[in-house]
Amino acid sequence: MPLLGDVLRYTISPIVSRMMTPLLVMSMSRRPSQLRASAVEIIAGAGDMIVNARAQSNRLAHVVLGHDAQLIPDAGHMVHYPRSREQTHHPQC
Repeated sequence: MPLLGDVLRYTISPIVSRMMTPLLVMSMSRRPSQLRASAVEIIAGAGDMIVNARAQSNRLAHVVLGHDAQLIPDAGHMVHYPRSREQTHHPQC
């Protein structure tokens, strides 16, 4: 039914999407103090040269968890990549 799709597209769909947008935006925009989880650890690379990982990660960890973030000593900005230091020095790995 090609006609039905066009009718929905230009009549009902825009109205429904406008009504739902505030609900979607509200549910997706949370402040750090509103985040709740049972098993969360905030980690950061101690050698991060892009952002001040100690200040930013600890601030977030204090708001969400109530304690400091875990700083990984031999990691930089890409803390989630294992062996990131070796890979940057040896691109053939």
